[in-house]
Amino acid sequence: MSDNGKEFDNQLLRHITKRTHVKHIFTATYHPQANGQVERMNQTLMNMLRKLSQDKPHVWDEHIETSLFAYRTTIHSTTKFTPFYLLHGCEAVTPLNRKLAPIGNEKDLKKRQGQLVEIMSKRAQARDNIVRGQSSQKIQYDKKLQDSTYIPGDLVWIDKKTLSALPKQKTGMRLTGPFEIIQRNRNGTYHVKDSKGVVLKKAYSGDKFRRYEIRHKWGEPVVVIEQNKDIHKRDEFPRLVDASEEED
Repeated sequence: MSDNGKEFDNQLLRHITKRTHVKHIFTATYHPQANGQVERMNQTLMNMLRKLSQDKPHVWDEHIETSLFAYRTTIHSTTKFTPFYLLHGCEAVTPLNRKLAPIGNEKDLKKRQGQLVEIMSKRAQARDNIVRGQSSQKIQYDKKLQDSTYIPGDLVWIDKKTLSALPKQKTGMRLTGPFEIIQRNRNGTYHVKDSKGVVLKKAYSGDKFRRYEIRHKWGEPVVVIEQNKDIHKRDEFPRLVDASEEED
């Protein structure tokens, strides 16, 4: 899975995925949540690089390896283990940590075998921790989630920045439309067509829509003046009467 960047959507990569029998799918346009694990890691990495290169922003690339090593050797709040340990079955060797003995004899080999057996149970434990963490995160996310379910025929507004064909405007209306829903996909994305009947090629996430409400315009009320023959005989004044009352 990748976003819609040209570095991922090109002839070379399509050839590679075809030869290697890899199913390549793209995220919905301007919907980074669809590739949440990668985007969350990118956010963490960017925060680390920003702090390390605060004095010299132009050399941020020199801190990538350092930042990645720090991330891989830090206990994750969800899994309760370091990424390095879950991948290799042992903690990384650092100047402060040399617990992993070199494999040079039968005793060291048995120790390594024990580590490999232990990692299987630790990975299962990490998987359970991830499931519990995701359930908790989903509850918190759903509290702020608005209903974005639409059916074919519904009219919606679409955020302008979602449509790559339109310029990103800092001022003016953020939404454009109306667009008509023509198909709902199983992954929660939608295919739409514009007011001219042109079907947009890409599918869009429902949280980028706003429901288009059709407001009926009512005409001005017809007002007549009731004629009162005795207006000069008594202290009475003309009364405004709605036309609908006259019909009744």
